[in-house]
Amino acid sequence: MNKPFCDWFSRPPAHCHDGVYYFDSDRDADCFDESDVEIWRDGRMKRNFHSNFFLDNPASRRLVDHIVGQGVPVVEIACGPGMGLTPSVKRLASGHLCLATDASALVIKEWKRYLDENETVGNLELAQFSLMDIPFRDNTVPAYSSYIGISSTRNGEEGHEQALREIYRTLMKNGFLYTIETTWTDTEAMLRVFRETGKTPWSGLDSDQCAPTWRERFLNAGFEILSEEMFESRTFTSDDNELGEAAEQLGIEIGVFSKAYILKKV
Repeated sequence: MNKPFCDWFSRPPAHCHDGVYYFDSDRDADCFDESDVEIWRDGRMKRNFHSNFFLDNPASRRLVDHIVGQGVPVVEIACGPGMGLTPSVKRLASGHLCLATDASALVIKEWKRYLDENETVGNLELAQFSLMDIPFRDNTVPAYSSYIGISSTRNGEEGHEQALREIYRTLMKNGFLYTIETTWTDTEAMLRVFRETGKTPWSGLDSDQCAPTWRERFLNAGFEILSEEMFESRTFTSDDNELGEAAEQLGIEIGVFSKAYILKKV
């Protein structure tokens, strides 16, 4: 792995392979398996890498433009098989220095394979670690980006808080967090899907306490909110995760809306 990313790590990785650092964080990852790999290799990763999705939406385009305008290295957290905002950043500024990360070793290995076999792209590094245990030193990272990465953390509200603590801790002063996060509009519909599929509800979902908004979470974590804008409002689908797939099969609609944020550590 090239500088500056390798210089930021606070501890050695569990292992390193082909220039990629792995921190054995699969316990915090989505439960992908070989059936997902088949879908990714059947064109999904290529479509994601070349998608105009974030460039065509005005709210996310403003995030990407701001990242490119700042010109500093950016770390994509919980990148998943879509790689978040990173491909859009590389479309606008091919030389921009980016590190794409995810808690899933399978995701990172498949991105490494795809990039090596299909793309000619520089200044794009990969690493496996959990955003709830970021292996960077305090005050080192100039910018993070994410697409529903924090929303997807494990352990419910406790997981959200831990992820934000880790991001804030490792950001340098005046560093930026560019993120798009989701809010579900009908938790009862979600609970119904869990009940009918015999699955255990996500942590905190069946709590009687009112969950804080993302604005409240960011402010409580110490961030200054520079921009908050509606990104989209839609129904959860099978493209999102297993919950969306089950909801489609059961004919249950789960509403969700997302907002795009530019946040600053002060």
